[in-house]
Amino acid sequence: MATATSHNKKSSAVKRILSEARELSEDQSDLYTAAPLEDNIFEWHFTLRGPANTEFADGLYHGRILLPAEYPMRPPNLMLLTPNGRWELNKKICLTFTGFHEEMWQPAWGIRTALLGLQTFMTAKAEAAVGIGSLDYPVQARQKLATESRKWKCDLCEKTTLEMLPDPDPQQGEQKQQEILPDGLQVDLNAQSHKSQSAQPQPPASSLASSDANSSAPAPVPACPSTESAQPQPQVSAPAPPAAVTSDAPIAPVAAPVAAPVVATPSPPPAPQLQHRRSAPIAPPSKSSSFAATPAPSAVPTQTTLPNRAISATERKLILIDNCIKALGILVALLIVKRLI
Repeated sequence: MATATSHNKKSSAVKRILSEARELSEDQSDLYTAAPLEDNIFEWHFTLRGPANTEFADGLYHGRILLPAEYPMRPPNLMLLTPNGRWELNKKICLTFTGFHEEMWQPAWGIRTALLGLQTFMTAKAEAAVGIGSLDYPVQARQKLATESRKWKCDLCEKTTLEMLPDPDPQQGEQKQQEILPDGLQVDLNAQSHKSQSAQPQPPASSLASSDANSSAPAPVPACPSTESAQPQPQVSAPAPPAAVTSDAPIAPVAAPVAAPVVATPSPPPAPQLQHRRSAPIAPPSKSSSFAATPAPSAVPTQTTLPNRAISATERKLILIDNCIKALGILVALLIVKRLI
């Protein structure tokens, strides 16, 4: 463990790193191990066990953690040194809790959270295995790399991954895995590989195909109701044409006389109105004669009440207009007199 003699012990980042180093040294976990370098506490080396029930289950993966000077206000960066088939070697991994997504990092998280998160993302399927440094090897290739990773040796640590993280006792392994999980972090330890899961739905697909073939047999069944649907069609269409023929005959002559008086009634009122009002400029003789000539043969002798009602109403309006004009003239005269006085 580093002594941090070359670092400022008053720095908040140094205090946080030293406290996490003490906690991880006291925590004898079977899933991971991590410690800072002797000459640089901002660089850590870790060994992580692969998630159970996956192609990484037998693997022990060694990597580096690079902490920024503003830690824990800024997230760390992780790199793997052991061939694994999931991420590239010696390249920063793009995850939600690394330096690629500083906006999602929380200062309450630490190195232990980053290691467990890295283990979680190892089980991501091919659709989610995207981003900088990600790989998608076949299951068999990952299993082979997992067995070979147990003998991999770090030149800086001068130990193999199995020496740094020995296999746990099978009786106490599950208990330790459950105890070290922090609150709010879900680690998919029982996830299956993305190739094995894709292989499982194949038999149900064949069964569904057979069921679809059987279900396609009832296709002629709806053909029977189609013949029944053809029978009600003549019943509905048969009464329709006679109803239209009988109804159209009486309706046509009734509509014609109704439309004629409506057009003729508004035309005659202007002529008698202008005659009774004695207004020479408003009533030209040419327009009055044209209006009076057209309605004479059709609607004048039959409907005499309608023009009388229209004339009386218009006369009242004209009288009101004249009265208003006279009142306005009186008011104007009064105003002029007041100004002169």
